[in-house]
Amino acid sequence: MGHPPEFFNSYACLRQLRKSLSEAVLLRYTGWRMNDYVESWQEYRKRRNLLLFAFLGYVPIVGIVALITIRLFGSTTPAFILALSWMAFFVFAAIRFQTFRCPRCGKWFFATWWYHNIFARRCVHCSLPKYDKPDQRIG
Repeated sequence: MGHPPEFFNSYACLRQLRKSLSEAVLLRYTGWRMNDYVESWQEYRKRRNLLLFAFLGYVPIVGIVALITIRLFGSTTPAFILALSWMAFFVFAAIRFQTFRCPRCGKWFFATWWYHNIFARRCVHCSLPKYDKPDQRIG
């Protein structure tokens, strides 16, 4: 019946048991699951990558479209429309990035009402380090 005794002595089993217990303790006392932190940091990476694409892609993409529209239509109007649209896209991506919420405290990670730092390595409210996971120590 059940698992052989060597199963309970294996390092992998103990590690899995410790992870399960730490997640249970975390959920009980904070309401957070380990996956909530992981998902939050994945969302942060998506927002950061979108902002980098909006920032770094502006000149090459608008420039290529401008060259193509000048050759095909003899006009730069489509390029100007794309440039203005891309600027609006950049503003959207920047606001979305800056309003990322800390997985621990739920407040803006990079800003308070008077202070903004998009390069912060820790939450400006609770000092949670970027990409940190909940404490896995028990007791």
